[in-house]
Amino acid sequence: MFRSTCGIVACLLAFAGTGTAAATAHTLIDARVRSVDGCPNLFIAGRRVPPLALYVYINFQYQRSVAQSAAEIRLAAQRGINIVTFPVGLPNPAHPFIHHSLDRLCSFILKNNPKAWLLPRVWCGVPGFDARHPSQLVKYADGQRPQCSPASRLWYHAVANDLKVFIAHVKSSPILASRVIGYHLCHGNTGEWFTPNYWGPIRPGFDYSKPNEAGFKKWLRRRYKTNAVLRAAWHQKHIRFSLAHVPPPQAANAYPFYRPDERRYIDYMRYQSDMAVHRISQFARVIEQQTAGHSLVVTFYGYGFSLPTPNSSDDALGKLLRCPYVDAVACPVDYAFRQPGGAPPLEGAQDSAALHGKLWMMEDDTSTFLDTTKHSGPGFYARCANLTQTIDVHRRNFGQVLIHRMGMWWMDLQGKGWLNSSGIWKNIGTLRKIYVKYGGKSPYKPDVAVILDERSSYYARVGPVDMPLLGALTFNPGQFFRCGTSVGCYLLSDIANRHFPPAKVIIFLNAWHVGAALRREIKSQLESHGRTLIWLYGAGFMRHGKIDVAAASRLVGMGLRLMPPSALPGSEVTVGNRLGLPKQRISGLNASVAKFGIFSHAADTPSFAVVDPSAISLATYDHSPSVSVALLRHKQYTSVFIGDPRPSAAFWRSLFPHLGVPVYLNTNDAFETDGSLMMISSDGTAGDRTITLPHRSSIYDLLNGKCLASHVNTFKFLMRRFQTKLLRVVPG
Repeated sequence: MFRSTCGIVACLLAFAGTGTAAATAHTLIDARVRSVDGCPNLFIAGRRVPPLALYVYINFQYQRSVAQSAAEIRLAAQRGINIVTFPVGLPNPAHPFIHHSLDRLCSFILKNNPKAWLLPRVWCGVPGFDARHPSQLVKYADGQRPQCSPASRLWYHAVANDLKVFIAHVKSSPILASRVIGYHLCHGNTGEWFTPNYWGPIRPGFDYSKPNEAGFKKWLRRRYKTNAVLRAAWHQKHIRFSLAHVPPPQAANAYPFYRPDERRYIDYMRYQSDMAVHRISQFARVIEQQTAGHSLVVTFYGYGFSLPTPNSSDDALGKLLRCPYVDAVACPVDYAFRQPGGAPPLEGAQDSAALHGKLWMMEDDTSTFLDTTKHSGPGFYARCANLTQTIDVHRRNFGQVLIHRMGMWWMDLQGKGWLNSSGIWKNIGTLRKIYVKYGGKSPYKPDVAVILDERSSYYARVGPVDMPLLGALTFNPGQFFRCGTSVGCYLLSDIANRHFPPAKVIIFLNAWHVGAALRREIKSQLESHGRTLIWLYGAGFMRHGKIDVAAASRLVGMGLRLMPPSALPGSEVTVGNRLGLPKQRISGLNASVAKFGIFSHAADTPSFAVVDPSAISLATYDHSPSVSVALLRHKQYTSVFIGDPRPSAAFWRSLFPHLGVPVYLNTNDAFETDGSLMMISSDGTAGDRTITLPHRSSIYDLLNGKCLASHVNTFKFLMRRFQTKLLRVVPG
């Protein structure tokens, strides 16, 4: 029966592949993301389906790759993973109605799993376009021209037309129409929509191509309306729209922020991100129109914690989440912390997606024990040594997905059999059953909300070497997933969203430039109900391109003063402080990122000290009596200022109980919880662990359903190195 079905699939696809645009259009399978009780869920043909998938890279030129992919598809199917995503290009314009690549790929997948739901990862490039239209390519100052500029309208219309042809072909096939559930749009660096060649040996800088120059001028006209307003913003008496150009490359500068007369750089950063999201939204709208809303639109974006400079084109996630045509946003596991024993955050403000009814998808491209090749790429140093480590890393990443109400795909990045293991898929099959039972049932409501501000990032200077301030922000989030409590990551632009969680503690990572409207929202939405607002490094001090200490003091809620320029060496928690916090260090800028070896020293970085007599002093800067950490209780809320940008997980665990936040696990292990489900992943040390619960509860092992403890306030258990445990806590 299986062989018979496969033969029918192959014949139908072959027949459909010779069709034309005038061929009969078949009804598309309906796939969409819909919020249920405030939680995004995936529905296919009206039925709720776990958003768990397999990514395969099928290279028909290499028989070994084909065999590995076939085995992985079959293994996944045996464990109930039927969504398969795979890379494919748009059709060749010389033969616009013949889609041999798509047909062959889909036929291959369906041959190995006739029940597969297909999610092609579509590269938004037209074959031969770059050679025919070299003027439409990105143009860097050093002469690099890596790919088409997203600002090119000619490129956009060519891709949009080919997308229509691509979808028409899917609709012309009864098999494809019933199995293709959506389209994953890709372009930019590695298909992830950030600046081409971004991770090259030398950062590429700005795009000086003609389409991008024209796009920037058009954006400026929409933003400033008149030349007079532009002149005032740019502090240039003679500038006008026709003379406004993409700014020149920048010389090295130890000062980390743009000054008032450098507004053109801030505008360009914002334009670059707006353009990327504009194109994604346009292509998403094409898909929505051509499929009548029946097909999913997925895209990469929102790498706010891993792309350290604002010229990444990746700082408009808030705008993308408001796009009605996009269903899901994807990004990989953080590369810096993904190793066994790591505590990887995702790459951005993933929890904001659910506030807008979007599904956030994790790309788990773990380098498993089956990867035997030598690599130098990101994340490959974190290869799992054996099957046990692979299973524990997969469980750790799945635990984050489950608790944060996300989806994921397991990825064989290079089609070399990284997932070709019955042991791997036996574990994934168990994880799928857990998701079916517990996933996507209610919104995630963490006790701690970490806030990322995209607008402020535009004010951070981009230079030949990245600034340590950006580096500290980049490598900060991993600490929060070792602090033993529930933590979510959100955009500052979402604090007024009606679904924003009632978190007890709000931590502002980079709220450097906060306008009047956002200040009012912070005051009305957050300064109440006994919450605590924590401000890292400095907040609200950028005003009209200058440092305004009074504005910073008003936002933070306590008096601050500007310190002499320094490298922010760090702080020491004061012995005998009124909260009883233990003596410990808080890393300064250079110390917090020095081990990564890619950031320059911040000798000219402004810093702030607390001078409010009503505030409780908790720490002082090194070699100085100036207060770096302080707490001030107001009538309806509490404010905490922390002058150094990267406190350790141990510091957070010592502070949170004083702010009403329960700390369940007081070790440096990776930890996630929503109060009911828990993930604990060992930091690489074996030994006893103790969970402390706010209420007497029973604890169950999610993997086998066994009750581990009944009616307890504390639960002690043993963990081996790198082990991951998935638990369920039932009050009573």
